[in-house]
Amino acid sequence: MKKTGKKRQLLAASLIIALAAAVTVNWYYTKSLPAETGAPETETRMLGDTVLVAGTNVAPDGDADETPETAGDEAAFAELQLKQTQAREALEEKLEAVLSNEQLDGEAQNKVTQMLDELRQQSKAQTNCETLIRAKTGGQAIVLLDETQAQVIVERGKLNDQSTLQITEIMAQSGGIPAENLTILEVNS
Repeated sequence: MKKTGKKRQLLAASLIIALAAAVTVNWYYTKSLPAETGAPETETRMLGDTVLVAGTNVAPDGDADETPETAGDEAAFAELQLKQTQAREALEEKLEAVLSNEQLDGEAQNKVTQMLDELRQQSKAQTNCETLIRAKTGGQAIVLLDETQAQVIVERGKLNDQSTLQITEIMAQSGGIPAENLTILEVNS
């Protein structure tokens, strides 16, 4: 009897940890980006802004055929994709660590396995949607998928009525997200 109680407590603790990690990842990607150190606390930094350590704004250097805005956008998209991938991998590692615990009973293993499968399916859907959006708009795109809603961030200058409609269709078909639960944003700098 005591063994089952410990197993249930372990299952509850592991599910709480996984839920907390998922909420943290969701919060991290849906909050506005705060200003860098040295800037006033009331300012917020937009995706694509470049701020030096001293807190002064500068335009990023680029190639002759690349505008500063495009270079900043590419760097911002690369940074966001890297953070998104790292957060997803960290959550996956935590779930795998819980799953490898020998003290888990069959029910707990099934739940953790189901959570891990859902995370991998969400990751695959997110990647598919990003690829399709890039192909349709001709620009960079980041998709932040949740169970019932999504945010799509597209490159500056690529958002118009036609691309909005295409993104909405892609997210409905490939991501399973209806138009009312979809937010489409353009990178600002």
